[in-house]
Amino acid sequence: MKNKTNISDKLWSNFMLIGLLMIALACNEDETFPEAQVYEVAGDNFKFFSNPGKYQEINNRRATSEYCTFDWSIEKINRSGNTLKVEVDVPENCEIDYELIWNGSLFFVDPPVANVFLNLTSTGCQNSESRKTELLTLDLKQAFKNLSDEQLRTINFNIQEVCAIVDLPCNGDCDVTS
Repeated sequence: MKNKTNISDKLWSNFMLIGLLMIALACNEDETFPEAQVYEVAGDNFKFFSNPGKYQEINNRRATSEYCTFDWSIEKINRSGNTLKVEVDVPENCEIDYELIWNGSLFFVDPPVANVFLNLTSTGCQNSESRKTELLTLDLKQAFKNLSDEQLRTINFNIQEVCAIVDLPCNGDCDVTS
């Protein structure tokens, strides 16, 4: 009986050692992920926020009708190098504030993913048959200023509509239509 225990103990300890080695080898110490920082970057027709609190607030009220007073949707996402373009379908005669909101951290997969909400707000905007497309052009190097060039080159994006449960993935250089 003692031999069976010794063999199972040895097997168990060998499996534990192999498991620890696999975990140690999977971790790349050269790549560090920045701590979430709070900052704001102004684009031509939008604001970009790196703000975990604002991101969580938006996530908690996602697709809630009291905050979504007019219809809009992401039509297309295009990434080429360090430029991300988002085309948004909106009512034509509305003054709309556009916000891109990142929680300041990366989802740890290979390659890493940044989840970014697109939030639109307007006072008095009414739904209309007459529509227009707005183009938001984001300089990734400016917006994700705490990421290294290597991280920016390899990162994938998940653009999330606040007023719908719609997430559009942008992997590498992408051209995604909803």
